[in-house]
Amino acid sequence: MIKSWLMRLFKRDSEKKLYEEIKLLKRDSEKKLYEEIKLLGEERVLLKPFLIAMALGIVFMLGIVWGRENWIGAASIALTIAASALATGAAVAFLFGIPRSRQREASKDGAPLSQTSEYEVNTNLEQVSDWLTKIILSIGLIQLTKIPTAFDSLATHLSQAFGQPAVHPGLVGSLLVYFGLVGFLFGYLWTRMHLAPVLSREERAVLQKPEFLEGMIHSFLYQPRGYERAIKLGEAFLRAVSDANYRVWLYLACAYGQQYSSLKEERAISTAQLEAVKKQALAACERTLYLNPSEYEALIALWDKGASPQEDDLVVFGEDKDFQDLFSKYGWKPKP
Repeated sequence: MIKSWLMRLFKRDSEKKLYEEIKLLKRDSEKKLYEEIKLLGEERVLLKPFLIAMALGIVFMLGIVWGRENWIGAASIALTIAASALATGAAVAFLFGIPRSRQREASKDGAPLSQTSEYEVNTNLEQVSDWLTKIILSIGLIQLTKIPTAFDSLATHLSQAFGQPAVHPGLVGSLLVYFGLVGFLFGYLWTRMHLAPVLSREERAVLQKPEFLEGMIHSFLYQPRGYERAIKLGEAFLRAVSDANYRVWLYLACAYGQQYSSLKEERAISTAQLEAVKKQALAACERTLYLNPSEYEALIALWDKGASPQEDDLVVFGEDKDFQDLFSKYGWKPKP
């Protein structure tokens, strides 16, 4: 009777957990669908005026070439000029609109970098964008008086491509300015609206990868009091990602060893607290060897005082009987 009651209770709890998981999954799916619909609506809002501007530009081009004997060839030339101006404007807008990395801004202002990442994002593209933007603005300001002459020369040169009858350079200049501005506005808006979310999403995906988290835990071991962050992140990794990753257990064993050494030097910690940290380090070593016995040599190198002069995270437990008993199961023997 008690057994059947426990079985029903367990089944009820399982069904309740399954229902909650399905409900949460459904909620996440609806949220993602809503975000996709919202993004699609923003794209349509951005696309509509661009298409209208492009249509007006095409009408303007046809007005330039209409009535010419070879109007198809002239239209091709006008289309090439317009496309070049459009692409140039979009490229310049891309340079102006590249989003900045928050890490770079924090380091520039002297503020501490985000604690969620120990590696800065490669910002070479941002730096190139800054340099080119400053160069363009500097040259433009220095050569401000020469820009109208140079632009008039370009328009005159391009107008000669239409042949006879000649097209007025002012019309070609208007074509360049119009499509250049359309390309710049569309390129800037697209960069601001789409590139920043894409970069943020990809960076979050990288930060959530187990390999990246493993690297962070390992890097913390080589920082002053980094063992605290290594323990915090390592324990969170085991709870949220997997508790069968022997490398994370190995890093945790090292972190606990560093913590034990630090607490022992403070001399204000009770024996019970030190014993608790030692048990955590011992358990981490046991779990590491259980998951991957080949890590025995690596643990011995960290534990044996004469094995590795550079890595000594577990040397503090070198005379501990519990550690000696553990490693003796895998072939360790005390030196005579």
